[in-house]
Amino acid sequence: MEIDDTIRALQARKNDIRVKIYDCSESVYTDQTGQFPITSQRHYKYIMVMCEIDGNHQILMEPMINRIDHQIVTAWKRLMARLKRQGIYPKHQYLDNEASELYKKAMEDANMTYQLAIPHMHRANVAERAIQTAKNHFKSILAGVDDSFPLNEWDILLPQAEMTLNMLRPSNVSPNMSAYMYANGTHDYNAHPLAPLRCAVQIYQRPENRGTWSVNSIDGWYVGTSTEHYRNYTILCKTTMKRCSKNPLPSKGFGSVANVEEVPSTDATDESVNVVLEAMQANTEQMNAVTASNAGLEQTIKEQSKQITALIKMNENLVKALMTAGVKVPEEDKAKDEKKKTTTVREWRLCSYCKEKHKGAGKGCLRRK
Repeated sequence: MEIDDTIRALQARKNDIRVKIYDCSESVYTDQTGQFPITSQRHYKYIMVMCEIDGNHQILMEPMINRIDHQIVTAWKRLMARLKRQGIYPKHQYLDNEASELYKKAMEDANMTYQLAIPHMHRANVAERAIQTAKNHFKSILAGVDDSFPLNEWDILLPQAEMTLNMLRPSNVSPNMSAYMYANGTHDYNAHPLAPLRCAVQIYQRPENRGTWSVNSIDGWYVGTSTEHYRNYTILCKTTMKRCSKNPLPSKGFGSVANVEEVPSTDATDESVNVVLEAMQANTEQMNAVTASNAGLEQTIKEQSKQITALIKMNENLVKALMTAGVKVPEEDKAKDEKKKTTTVREWRLCSYCKEKHKGAGKGCLRRK
């Protein structure tokens, strides 16, 4: 009887709804941008964009040299480390349909699950929309600043560009705060003031750091706030193309007048490495050119040697044929004529009469007559 009731109950079930809850705060979306028009000084060409859902798609950006497997994994690990410093530990990731085995293994090693987007369906990956937002924000920064700024330094503008972008986006958890505040806390504008990126500034030089008749300041560009100092900016020097922490003289109206000591930058090492790499590349190209030239010369010499050998063999066959036919060979006649000429030529010798060298010495001497 109980079995029959169970069967009837199962047969009577209709329009059942099953619900599963996914925790969006534990999910991230990632994707890579297209190639930037100008390669940076540190060889960066692409940007990896990551969206963290809990902070209303907090957008994080990390530059990449290229889109090969280990470069993508390296950029992904840097972004994940930044999320962990904010106290966010994602467990699931949505990414583009193109994912290498090395990338998948890195996510599995981090105890994360992943889901690939459907090909040619961009709305399945939230990072596609985030890329457009990040590109529009970054292009507006590049379009409204000093024209003399070198565009191959675009990658050092990303930290403040990301900061200002997330300050403009409300948090998904609390709409009264920004996505940046939710993840990093309140930004102290008094301790770390912000200014327009890439604007021209004047960097004050202390008397002990300049010549007797040198100018008191040098040109530079603002590239971001200095989070490690109080009321200081990160400045790119125009003459040395190195970054330093300064509180510069405003060239176009921002900041206060002060000065600090220069902070050592890793750009000097990067520049040295770049110089060495360029020299190695030039030497490699020169060696390849010389090798190719030598290979061409060797091939030409071999072909000419074959032609000369064929001509010599042909001449030998012709000489044999002429000698067989009883015809005098022109080379032999010519050799005989040369021999006759050498025997008939009267040599110059010392004359016994006039004691001088001339033709017909001795009895044939004209002075004797």
